[in-house]
Amino acid sequence: MIAASSSTLLALVGFALAGVAVGPIEPTVYRTVTERTTERQRATALSAVTMIVYIGYLSSPPLLGAVAQVFDYQTLWLVGAGFALSIVVLLGVLRRTLAAKKP
Repeated sequence: MIAASSSTLLALVGFALAGVAVGPIEPTVYRTVTERTTERQRATALSAVTMIVYIGYLSSPPLLGAVAQVFDYQTLWLVGAGFALSIVVLLGVLRRTLAAKKP
């Protein structure tokens, strides 16, 4: 929606929808890690997830800025949509893998 928008209002609506959709993900990830690890592994697992999140927070602005500078903002949002789609696919693979390991 954001990549295809030609008006500011439509882009703002797209940003609002993206924020509402993405906002609950991080707390859910932390809760899932806590539920799926033993008490002994919990601190290590949470610190690993936190490290990955921080790497994403710190690396995404310059990387996305470079994409926007070389191409344009519509390409930037299409790249973001591609990443989001790849995450959905990888989560499906992970779900099947975890389901297969359950007794």
